[in-house]
Amino acid sequence: MQQSLVGEGPARPRIERQAVTRVFDGITCYEVPARAALERVPEAAELPFTWGASPYRGCEAGCGYCTARRGHRYLGLDPGCDFSTKIVVKTDLARRLRRELDSPAGAASRSRWASPATATSPPRRSTA
Repeated sequence: MQQSLVGEGPARPRIERQAVTRVFDGITCYEVPARAALERVPEAAELPFTWGASPYRGCEAGCGYCTARRGHRYLGLDPGCDFSTKIVVKTDLARRLRRELDSPAGAASRSRWASPATATSPPRRSTA
């Protein structure tokens, strides 16, 4: 747990200071504008595409092997227990994606991207 710089209890996660926060059925959702829609997939992932797009960070399924967990630490969240209960929702992903794909750099990558989730699929609930 992060400690406050002024020594008065735990600090609020960075994302809580920047987002609209909503709670649904025990899941905290942080709504933020998307800074980027397309994300480069690391070569080490050995996937058949080089770009991905996701409308949110975090997932209710909480798969232990998910490489997206590291991003939660940057937001001031725990990549272990917070990944499946605190989800960052990108509110304007469609607009940002259109703009990025219309750019010269986006045009070059159009044939090499995939999305692990769609804008209409909610954060998944684990069935295990």
